[in-house]
Amino acid sequence: MDDYTELPLKNRLTHKLWKARADGYEEVQKMINSVKSKPYANLLELHHEYNLVSFVEDTNVVALEKATCTVYEFLFVLQKQLLQGTTPRTYENVFKKNVAPIRDSLMRV
Repeated sequence: MDDYTELPLKNRLTHKLWKARADGYEEVQKMINSVKSKPYANLLELHHEYNLVSFVEDTNVVALEKATCTVYEFLFVLQKQLLQGTTPRTYENVFKKNVAPIRDSLMRV
């Protein structure tokens, strides 16, 4: 069996083993939690660097659950920063129109 824990994060996120991907999703979630108090730009950097949208396309149920939790955490932290007024107005409008409905549907699941 491969020792995926020593692989770089980007490789784990796209690894063929679901356990490696799940481990990567958890690490990204920890990174999201670590930037909670920092400007929204750090969140966007994470989003762009690791393509968080692709997380919810995982084919393994266990990995998909971890991926969904990671994306939900990202949305939660981003919404909190929006409410505190630490993000540009244009991004707030995009969030309200496009992301909030998705987040709300995730909460119902």
